[in-house]
Amino acid sequence: MRKEIQDLRTNARIFQLSMCTACTFTLDLPAVHFMCMHSFHQHCLGDNEKECPECAPEYRSVLE
Repeated sequence: MRKEIQDLRTNARIFQLSMCTACTFTLDLPAVHFMCMHSFHQHCLGDNEKECPECAPEYRSVLE
């Protein structure tokens, strides 16, 4: 995990998803990309643009 954190701090990350994780339609702008490598149309996220809806439940359970 420390290596991954160091890589995120020092290297660029390339996002190559071509489909929205939520609706599976072709990804176009405006789009939101998360570091977990999920990507969404902005309108598919609704009001929550700060956390990935796919990963958030798992992260919340770890935090609790």
